[in-house]
Amino acid sequence: MAFNPLNTFHKNKRFWMAAILMVCMVTFVFCTGRGDLGERLQNLLGKRGAAMLKINGTNYSLEDMYKLRDQRKLANAYMTRSAEFAFRKLTTAIMEISKKTDEKDQKNRQETLTRLQALRMSLAERKSRPNYFDGGVKVDDLVEFKLWQIEADRLGIRLDDNLITYLYRDEM
Repeated sequence: MAFNPLNTFHKNKRFWMAAILMVCMVTFVFCTGRGDLGERLQNLLGKRGAAMLKINGTNYSLEDMYKLRDQRKLANAYMTRSAEFAFRKLTTAIMEISKKTDEKDQKNRQETLTRLQALRMSLAERKSRPNYFDGGVKVDDLVEFKLWQIEADRLGIRLDDNLITYLYRDEM
């Protein structure tokens, strides 16, 4: 009788199905997300990946780009949530001012309402975009961001905490 590999499979179905399932699970865990299995193992062993690009003599690996992408996603999420919060506060303020019926201060109330509604529309436009900030998180966008960051460093542009707080409050 000739060798038939399907005979072995039919006799041990549970074992082979469990083995295939385990291989699929391990492959899924190690091969999804960031990079392939080889890169994952290098990260676990503490070795840094190969240089993906070189700008002004500085090498940037794929892991550096992943970190930059994660930072940009976090900043976008934070600003989107802040915009949602500010949008709700503006909506509440507009409703409260609209309810007031002070005839002697009608002109001031109308100017305030117009200004608040313009701010609310600006926030609504920002919220409707996929990313709060211009530029995305694709490789080309990250490289462009890194280039602009290096250019700002070269020009000596620094943002201290007070300026960042001012810019944030001005935006919101």
